[in-house]
Amino acid sequence: MELTEARQEGANRNIEISRLTTLLENARAKIEELEQSRQVENKSEADELLDAARREKDTLETQAAALQEQLARSHCDHDRLRDQYSQLQEEYKVARNNAKSAIDDLEYRLDQLKDERLSVSTELQLVRDSLAELQAQCQRHLEDKRELKAALNEAQRRERDIQSRQYELERALTEERKLRQEEITEWEQFQTDLLMTVRVANDFKTEAQSELERVVMENKAQRDKLRALEAQLDKLNKANQKVIQQSQQRPASTPIETQHCVLTSVQQEIAARRKANISRQDSRLSVKCLIESIENATKQAKAGPGSRSSSTSSLNSIGTNDIMTLKAPLREQQQINNLICTTNSTNNNKTQTTIRKPLSETKSTVPVVLSSGELLESAALNAKAIDFVRRNSVTDLSERKDPLCGLIKNGGSKRNALLKWCQNKTMGYRNIDITNFSSSWNDGLAFCAILHSYLPHKVPYDTLTPVEKRRNFSIAFSAAESVGIPTTLNIGEMCQLERPDWQQVMTYVTSIYKHFET
Repeated sequence: MELTEARQEGANRNIEISRLTTLLENARAKIEELEQSRQVENKSEADELLDAARREKDTLETQAAALQEQLARSHCDHDRLRDQYSQLQEEYKVARNNAKSAIDDLEYRLDQLKDERLSVSTELQLVRDSLAELQAQCQRHLEDKRELKAALNEAQRRERDIQSRQYELERALTEERKLRQEEITEWEQFQTDLLMTVRVANDFKTEAQSELERVVMENKAQRDKLRALEAQLDKLNKANQKVIQQSQQRPASTPIETQHCVLTSVQQEIAARRKANISRQDSRLSVKCLIESIENATKQAKAGPGSRSSSTSSLNSIGTNDIMTLKAPLREQQQINNLICTTNSTNNNKTQTTIRKPLSETKSTVPVVLSSGELLESAALNAKAIDFVRRNSVTDLSERKDPLCGLIKNGGSKRNALLKWCQNKTMGYRNIDITNFSSSWNDGLAFCAILHSYLPHKVPYDTLTPVEKRRNFSIAFSAAESVGIPTTLNIGEMCQLERPDWQQVMTYVTSIYKHFET
């Protein structure tokens, strides 16, 4: 390609050289003509023309020299290009030889590639077959994947259901643990109260046993007196019969009146002794039944919380058992009264025709005798009154020892009842939310609110903030100490701990409740 361009450029330069040579010859011819014409024409004009021709000649010579130089360069370039051409021809020959060898190599390579193509085609067919098989396997795997994905979705759904069920079970377990903890706390408190009741009942039992021994001795003495009085009554009845026989022969009012007064006094003494004996026996029996019922409740309490109600039922059955114990001695009293009334009626019938006295004298000399029904009713009322006094004494003693008994009249634990009381007392106060006896009291505002409801002039609640914990506790404890409530809490611990000891807090709140509400 470069050789062709060099040849084209050399031809163009040769054409330019021939043209310039022609121009040079024309210029020389013109110069000769001008020289000839100068000789003919005026010398001045000829000089001017000669000068012009000379200038033009110089110009043309300059151009001719330049062209000669260009021609020399063109010859040099032509020689160089010729050398390049010969070199290129040699290179072309080498390249052609190389190309032939390369073509041979390529043909050999082509044959090899054709052979490889055949083998590759065979392999390709095998690959296509294996690809089809792999596609079938892929389809099966996709189906398995869809099935596994569906199974995974089902497993995830079941897992979510199980997690939600687990969350519900954990929440229920937490609530159950909380309820169980409350029941354990209530049960421990119940055991403490029951132990206190048993101790009180034990004191009553000891007192009742000593009193019972004394009453047994008195009862024995009274029975001996009763036997003596019955013997005396028999003697008086015999004497009365003799007097009646004598009165039939000789009417006289004085012995009959004396006998009637004696019988009436004996009857009243026997009734009074029986009544006192019955009332003492009934009071001791009621205390004994109370002790036995408490002991039974203690035994049942060791078996489990389900036996709590039995103690209440056994205590409620004391009144009925006490009334039943009155019937045996009252039957004896009724028999004696019937005997006395029979004797009196006989005496009255026999002496009605012989003795007539004014009503005023009879009323003044004969006391009023109670019937058996009135005596039974009086004894029962006396037993109920004694039992009521005993019960009230036990209740008052337990209330004095435990001031929270008044809060649990409707059932429930003392802790929850006291917590409800605190919530009611602090209702309407800002920055207070009482849900327990620990973290709800760590800023002192709850104490200040409760004391402010009783002592508003000593607790400036409107100026208090939850941030100033030490100031809140100081104001609350100072207000409580001013009315005689001792401080059982440590201000430093209450300010530092996020969850103070709930038992100490509950004890202090109980002292506040005891001071203002009981």
